[in-house]
Amino acid sequence: MFIYRKKMLIELICIIFLLILTGCSSITTPSITTTEETLEKFEADSEKGFHWPYYLYVPSAIESSHILVITNNTGYTSDDFSIHDQAAQLLVDWKKSLAKFLGCPLLVPVFPRPYNYQEAGYTHALDEVSLAATPVIYSRLDLQLIAMIDDAINRLDEREIDIEETILMWGFSASGMFANRFTAIHPERVKAAAIGAPGGWPTAPVAEYKGVELDYPIGIADLFQLVGYSFDVESFKNTPLYFYLGDQDKNDALPHNVTLNTYIGTTPVSRWPIAEEIYNSVDCNCEFVLYSGVGHEITDQMVEDVNNFLLQHR
Repeated sequence: MFIYRKKMLIELICIIFLLILTGCSSITTPSITTTEETLEKFEADSEKGFHWPYYLYVPSAIESSHILVITNNTGYTSDDFSIHDQAAQLLVDWKKSLAKFLGCPLLVPVFPRPYNYQEAGYTHALDEVSLAATPVIYSRLDLQLIAMIDDAINRLDEREIDIEETILMWGFSASGMFANRFTAIHPERVKAAAIGAPGGWPTAPVAEYKGVELDYPIGIADLFQLVGYSFDVESFKNTPLYFYLGDQDKNDALPHNVTLNTYIGTTPVSRWPIAEEIYNSVDCNCEFVLYSGVGHEITDQMVEDVNNFLLQHR
């Protein structure tokens, strides 16, 4: 009787192990849609809601139901639009490998960064001036990006590639600022975002810090006045975020901001732990990583960590 029960127990353990193994396999193995590898540029379409073109790269194997969005960052102002267009093309060429790795389409907008800052703001960073810009072509680049995404989803649907409304985002420096700020304004449209060196400070998901009001882009105190609706903290805190910065990074897009310098810190690195503290205070699904010996640059280790983060959430 003892031998019989022991045999039954061993068989039961084996069955459970096989069920677990089979279950894990079904979870980790994504479905693959095979398609033609393409790279297309779609021109501005004001009727659809975007006044600038965008690039859409589609790898031959689709393993994710999300578009990867990386906004363009030329690095300087110019009224020669071809410069911004060329920079966007280079960005697509650079990040094709990431799109292939994730098995998802890649969308790169071609937003301008005009010389006249007062008219359009720091467009590539989605700052407060750009949100309030009155010329229609510069107005609400966040909404123009959503219009591009929706247009791309429809185009992919015509190719029988099913894509969800939520996107993956990656960005570094100004494009990291854009990814961070876009996610704060539209968390319901972001599946996960990797945000590198976001201009000295990531937008805090709170209206105040130690009794001091934090207006956009430092915080979200005046977000309603800028965009017409309140900050959606529930959606935001459930969006996985990976923040990364080099501990030698001195690139600061907000060097003269009185609130930051007086109440938070005078350098990007000194502000980093406070940003993490604020994000954790509202239970955000986030990780803040500081890379030792790294300046304002993207290292191989950063690339590996970011790629794995996006792979986990694709």
